[in-house]
Amino acid sequence: MRALRLPFVGHRPPLTLNAPKKMSVPFPKPFSHLSEDCRPIADKPRKYSQADLHFIRDETQRLLSDDLIEPSDSPWRAQVFVVKKQSGKRRMVIDYSRTINHFTQLDAYLLPCINEIVDELAQYRFFTTVHLKSAYHQLELNPRDREFTAFKAGNALYQWRRLPFGLANAVPEFQRTIDHIVRENDLKGCYPYLEDIMIAGANQVEHDRHL
Repeated sequence: MRALRLPFVGHRPPLTLNAPKKMSVPFPKPFSHLSEDCRPIADKPRKYSQADLHFIRDETQRLLSDDLIEPSDSPWRAQVFVVKKQSGKRRMVIDYSRTINHFTQLDAYLLPCINEIVDELAQYRFFTTVHLKSAYHQLELNPRDREFTAFKAGNALYQWRRLPFGLANAVPEFQRTIDHIVRENDLKGCYPYLEDIMIAGANQVEHDRHL
């Protein structure tokens, strides 16, 4: 692969990685614990304001352009709604509570213990933090699992190509996958907590090697 240049905010020169390599990442399995009575549910449509309809249309087009969703012919159908943050910014949310989440048994995989991470980090002096953008969307869904994520937006039905927010087991599956990457690639000085990853070293040379 070609060298990868990572820009910094401000006037610092970009970080150049000369030999990046592509990792083999397993499909997440958010639907591996479904109840025996699991059956497709098509949730009833909701009413939206004109402003919300325009926002849903624009957001859907963005997700299509980013190759995060695709048209669907699934028997499942969740509904979307729009929430407004204190800043005034809108966000489209998919309500899976009446569809696939209703039949999903919760995964008991634990998140890392913050206190244990802090104790581990105390041995290091140099640190880099990495925040994964739209973290769950970094993970590709198995094609056979995509129909469970179907949702209505406008007059069309879509499903996710990537792990979406809102699924009951999205959190443990994401953490399990990140832990797998760290373990299988023997990444030293690497401490992930969901989308936030701390990379550390006792000195600059060790830090840079771990990074």
